Amino acid sequence: MARWLSHEDAELGFRIKYPPDWEYVDQGFDSATAKTVKFRPKDLHNDWAISISVIQDGAETAGDWIAGSGSQFGTDRYWQYDAVRVDDARGTRAVLVTCSFPDWYDEMIVLEHSGRTYFLDNGAVREKMFEPFYRSLQFIAEDEGRDGHD
Repeated sequence: MARWLSHEDAELGFRIKYPPDWEYVDQGFDSATAKTVKFRPKDLHNDWAISISVIQDGAETAGDWIAGSGSQFGTDRYWQYDAVRVDDARGTRAVLVTCSFPDWYDEMIVLEHSGRTYFLDNGAVREKMFEPFYRSLQFIAEDEGRDGHD
């Protein structure tokens, strides 16, 4: 991870590292309450591998986001929950699988910090970079950061 690049969003209060052969796409506000930044290998053009959505002011709960995942599978959804700690925030790691599509594996990290909910998602594909990615997340004060990457 020493050679990973860093993306910082002072407005949303985070800094995160990503592999040098990846890129990020700032989606902007993809709903009235959530802004999403997506990361992917540079050769993956029509999809994304990992995302961070930041929900403002408790407009939606972590439970709402987790419950919506895999809704297309109806009752064929199986969850595993674990506690997780990233930077100075405690949260939940939720893994969703389904018997209908054995390769479908949605791993989510949900963290609460400074009145915001941070929702990190692996894109429903097993991704070896996901854990080092979410573990690199740091929360920053708005006046500390400078939007961008290096």
